Amino acid sequence: MSTSIPSGYIPLRYNKKEAQSKLPVPFFYRYHFRISHFLFSSLGKTTTLPIKNLPKYELVAWPLYIVRFLLQSGAEKTQEIFIAVDAWTKTMARFERMKEVQKNSTVDYHLWIQPAIPLEEVKSIAQYGLIQQLLRQRKLIPAPETVIPEIILLVYTPIWVCYFARTLHSLDVRLLDGYSGEKVGAQTRSAFLNALVHNQTIVKTL
Repeated sequence: MSTSIPSGYIPLRYNKKEAQSKLPVPFFYRYHFRISHFLFSSLGKTTTLPIKNLPKYELVAWPLYIVRFLLQSGAEKTQEIFIAVDAWTKTMARFERMKEVQKNSTVDYHLWIQPAIPLEEVKSIAQYGLIQQLLRQRKLIPAPETVIPEIILLVYTPIWVCYFARTLHSLDVRLLDGYSGEKVGAQTRSAFLNALVHNQTIVKTL
């Protein structure tokens, strides 16, 4: 975890059973795997995957940096805006869950993913993205002294991961947001796989 930025946690709202129902193993892959396994066994060959442990569901803590901006929208009125920057994909979005953030984790994560981008880059991503939004909206007038980004939190959001066998020698994953219950997109999926390789955790999680 970060030693200079306080941590926060998005609560888990979908348990493992619910995650399994929303992240089933793909139908065609399941039967393709069984047929391939039968053929390999009949030929006296073995797979490189721990078949008995797949599919496997794991709860992962995914890191987001929360950046705060104070924007001037009138002569005296200011508005506080929070931007979330994904610490691996480098994508940004308005963060609407500040009231949901908890100071302490209430769940046991199987795997913690640590941030992969420097804080200065986080600020640049957030500031650039926010300015682009303001230019499109043309509603708020950002004064120079009020658009200075402040990283206030490193928030860990819960993600359920389903590991399954794509072939007899390779794994694939599906991801589910443990708070919203929505399936996570391809960009975060790719980043998650990169994070596993980077942290050399594939062997530990299987």
